[in-house]
Amino acid sequence: METTTQAAKDELLVSTANKTPVAHVTTRLLSLVTAPANVLVVVFEYSDLPPPLFDFCFGLVKSNLLHLYLDAQDTGWSDRSKLKEMRNKEGRYVIAFKRENASSTMIPSSEYIPLESDVPIGYLYYLICMEDSFDDIDGGMHGDGKAPVIYCMELQLIPEARNTGLGATLMKIQEETGRLFQLRRSMLTVFKKNDGAMRFYKRLGYTPDLISPSMWMIRKVNAKQSVAIRALPDKRKRKRAADEQETTEQETEEPVVAALLAAADASYAMGKRLTKSTYVSACNEYIGLRVPQMRSIGTAFLADASPSSIAALLNDNRHELRFCAAEQLVAAFKKPTLCPGIDDPLAVFLENKHRFNCWDIIDTCAGTIIGGSLMKGTEELNSFLSETGSFDSAPSSESISSAITSHLPEYYASLSTSNDFWETRIAIVGLQPLIKSKLYLDHSLLLLQHQVYKRHAPNFKIMLYGKPFSDLDLVNKAIGWMLREAGRVDRAVAPIGILYGGP
Repeated sequence: METTTQAAKDELLVSTANKTPVAHVTTRLLSLVTAPANVLVVVFEYSDLPPPLFDFCFGLVKSNLLHLYLDAQDTGWSDRSKLKEMRNKEGRYVIAFKRENASSTMIPSSEYIPLESDVPIGYLYYLICMEDSFDDIDGGMHGDGKAPVIYCMELQLIPEARNTGLGATLMKIQEETGRLFQLRRSMLTVFKKNDGAMRFYKRLGYTPDLISPSMWMIRKVNAKQSVAIRALPDKRKRKRAADEQETTEQETEEPVVAALLAAADASYAMGKRLTKSTYVSACNEYIGLRVPQMRSIGTAFLADASPSSIAALLNDNRHELRFCAAEQLVAAFKKPTLCPGIDDPLAVFLENKHRFNCWDIIDTCAGTIIGGSLMKGTEELNSFLSETGSFDSAPSSESISSAITSHLPEYYASLSTSNDFWETRIAIVGLQPLIKSKLYLDHSLLLLQHQVYKRHAPNFKIMLYGKPFSDLDLVNKAIGWMLREAGRVDRAVAPIGILYGGP
């Protein structure tokens, strides 16, 4: 079970990385990479790579390595095979251009405006994929496992660009990309007879991997010709202090957070910031994720969720992290066996209710958790209705309030009678499953009526973040939403009058 769960997480990391636009990756790496003088590095997705540049890449690898391929008994050279390998739709090409007085170090292809004087002098071609692993889960020897890695398919420079630091820069880009997505390893394959390349990679800290044919004589390859090499990001030698700090920060970051950040889209985040009204966005920062993405990532890491991890997500000002926490609580409530670390989703919700302070976060979980918990107390709900009488009997404000505090669970009574803006919306939206069940329609209408009565009480003021707040649009919309649900359940019900009635 643990192996399956880990495999699903690893597959999600790879999928997320491959779907992340190069513009986002490039932005995150700008402060970590410095190219040699008069060199501009441009990052392309394979689908955006102009044919002349692809031809340059293919021609350079053939020019540089043809003699080694022909000398290798296990490989040989095939234009067709190499072209197929280099046309992987998930591939990323990092191409270095000679440009005098280049104003930038690295840019995505979307920002690249070619100049006639630009001369390509080298490139890195990498894939993010699952690769054979001998320590895939817990550091043990698991020969049949796989791990998420960033794989250097080609690193090729023209002769004039060698020994300038450009090769190290391109490998730095690969490794920092791997760290960004929390991949397990940076890997590559090199001909053992390529003495210069062997020395270069060893200087960077790469060592033979356990899957290398030079260490395991089980593959149908000539071990004298080629060897797979890896580098673990946290064991690299001669790392600068800034690199060590970056690695430490990412190692301590929760995997679910890393997955959310890796999938984020900065341009979408900007749109969210521009369309959200100020009070809704209080305490919110947007990183740019859509609901299906947050739901998928939350589900993938559900087995690791705990009250403390949920609290950590909810106490983060990044909106999508809090939304993901809400989704995990919903999943834990519906299918507790999938989330053994959370015994009581309701308790976790209530302990952190002050962080459910945005309408979409409330709406995604209040019905399931608050309403679902209320429906477990059939006797309490029936006692409440016995004291108030039916909705049609038009009980007074005092009667409904008394029945709420006397018969309903303390957590709901507190939410329902609260003057806090967001707690009021939680109490209202939490009625949705009661309404849909039809069994508790009268109960729900009375509780909605209570919300209207409450607002007409003398000296009553709705508070938002400790201050009086008069814009009740989201409260009114929540009541209207629940009334619409009631009308769908029973068209004979005409409860619209509760929107206007006073105590």
